Amino acid sequence: MDLLTPVTLAALLYGIVALAYIGVVAHDALLAPRFLKPADKPLLNRMKKTGAAFAPVGPAYWQTVIGAHLGHAIGLLLFAILVGMARSGLLAWLRLPLLAVGCLYTVISWKCWVRTATGALATATALLAAGWLG
Repeated sequence: MDLLTPVTLAALLYGIVALAYIGVVAHDALLAPRFLKPADKPLLNRMKKTGAAFAPVGPAYWQTVIGAHLGHAIGLLLFAILVGMARSGLLAWLRLPLLAVGCLYTVISWKCWVRTATGALATATALLAAGWLG
């Protein structure tokens, strides 16, 4: 089995983005917030003192933001693992759904996140399409 296929490279790129995302979240959760904090400095203090409207009894809003980011980062890592596993014939039926999810990740990143991640996700999705459709 050739290791340097477009699908393998796509899985690696998705994995790198996921691990970087986990690193960013871990930094902001365990050390001083730097990457995910709002640009409006006083807003971070307010986020740490208030809860979410849908769950008034629970963690501070900042903690829910960190938790949501961590959940998304772990989901992207699991996605990268599934893409790698779908290279084999056993999970070949997952290829089109995974390609669709890759497209969704790219669009969501383009609309809601940073351009560097969007470029990496778009490249990985293009590699995935080239490997599975080309």
